[in-house]
Amino acid sequence: MGARLNQSSAVDINMEMNGFTSPEAIWDAILSREATRIIQTWQKLNQEEQNSLLTHLERMVSEDGWHSEQVISAQSALDVLRALNSGGRNDPQ
Repeated sequence: MGARLNQSSAVDINMEMNGFTSPEAIWDAILSREATRIIQTWQKLNQEEQNSLLTHLERMVSEDGWHSEQVISAQSALDVLRALNSGGRNDPQ
């Protein structure tokens, strides 16, 4: 099975209101493995968008068919968001 690259449909975001230029820009930040970018992007999302993003990241780390680098990046994002949950606002569930 090939790598899944179209992640833009996983999070329905009003990009203009949140300051994003494209869904790809959101995923580029979330999957960057850079805690600061991940947190800054996370905090721009509303609760529904955050929930959708978390669900998608969980799928990426638990389902077959994702490229290994995507899985590593998704796990990195989940780790950052879980750390944020232990002491910050706009926390992942």
